[in-house]
Formats: sequence, C-alpha cells, structure tokens
Amino acid sequence: MDLALFTDGAYIWPVYRNFEAFIAALGVPGCEAEGLAQAAIYPAQQRTDSAVHGVSEALDRRLEQLHRELYDALLRPVEMYAQEPRPLAEVFWPDLIGTNADRLFAAFMYFFVLRSPAELSVVMGLKVLRSVFFNHEAVEPSLWLASALERVRAERRQLPVRQFEFTVPRATRIHNLAFALAADHRRPTGGAGWLTGRITRKADGAARVQATYGLDPSLHGVTVPDDVLARLDAEAGDNIASVFGWREVAV
Repeated sequence: MDLALFTDGAYIWPVYRNFEAFIAALGVPGCEAEGLAQAAIYPAQQRTDSAVHGVSEALDRRLEQLHRELYDALLRPVEMYAQEPRPLAEVFWPDLIGTNADRLFAAFMYFFVLRSPAELSVVMGLKVLRSVFFNHEAVEPSLWLASALERVRAERRQLPVRQFEFTVPRATRIHNLAFALAADHRRPTGGAGWLTGRITRKADGAARVQATYGLDPSLHGVTVPDDVLARLDAEAGDNIASVFGWREVAV
C-alpha cells in the first residue's frame, strides 16, 4: 500500500521508503493558501518521479543539512535526548516552522502517531523515523506501513476519534492508498481538520474511502449530537474529495 501526504499548501504522493528521498521531497513545489479550498495545487496527481523540481537552491541545501542532522541523531543513543525539553521541530528545523516542508512533516507524523512535530519530543520523533525508514523486518514492501504502525503503536496518541466511509466515483483509478490530510494547518491536530484514511477497491469494482479524524479530547465519553457529527463528516468528506478531484461524494 502506498502512502500519500496532503496539506493545504503542498503534497507528497507517493512517500518513498527511503529516508533521504523523503527529506528531499519536503521541498516539493506548493502554494500559500489559507486552507485547502484555496489551494491551487489540487486536484492532486500522483508523482512517479522522486526528484524534486523547482525547489530553490537555498531550500535544497537546507534539506540536505536537515537530512544529515537527523541521520546523525538517529545513530546516537536515545539517552542523549532524554532530557531535551524542546519538541522535535524546534530542535532540528526551527527556521522552517510554518513552511510547507514543516507542514508535510506534520502530516507524516500525524499519520503514524496522531501528533505533529511541535507536539513530539525528540526521543519520540526519532523513534517514529527509525520505525518507518529503518525497519528492516518488513522486507516485503506491502508490509511496510503495517509493520511501521505496529512498531509505533505505544507512542500513538489516544484520542476520541470518528470513523466514516464513502464510495467514490467508479471511474477513479486510485486504490490501495493510505493517506494523511492536514486540511488547515491552523486547526489543532485533535480535530476534523486532520484526517487519516485508506482507499481500497471493493469486490464490485467500486473504490471505498475509510477515513478517521479526531474529536476534541474534551468530548471523550460525551455523546456528540448526530447533526454535529454529520456536519463534521461532510466537511471531512469534502476535503478528501477536493484533494482527489471528486465533485460529488456521499459520506
């Protein structure tokens, strides 16, 4: 199963199981948008070329540096960062916070542990990177995501979540895809603006989206009115449809 990361300003599709390639892909061309609806980069098209075209020379150098610093950190004993009070993003890329590269990294971390780099300790963030890109137990590529998710299960944030699904237009060629979608970077990660999901093909040939978003932690144990959930489902479904170019979907 492939993995894709979508944000309100840039996207990576697919994410390659190669650490250097992933860091380089953070420089994909994007746009500045106040939310997904205003992003000129959608509908998204799968990019089969792993090379990043159009990235500035300065950003290219910065991402090369980030790759080296993160790789060096991954080789060190985890105890070296046990007392580091700053979150992952502030330690390794404080100058990139708020950029598309930072938001793509946030979507990546959200897919695996339901947290952004600003919410992750260095120890936890490095563990996620090790589990995803240096997981040699998953020799079979099809097992990559399942194995990585299992390895970080203990670090996965416990949130009240909402799951929903819908069938997409039969003509779509997208299937066997897992994704994270940060529809609006200004919204908290525990809300409907951040989603994870999968697109699979059913026996009858139709493609089905199964998606999950977090509910506010204050709602834990609280019965949310059906009309509120329906409104959140519709918003989340519209965001997914916008990314893939589906005009009408029934959530």
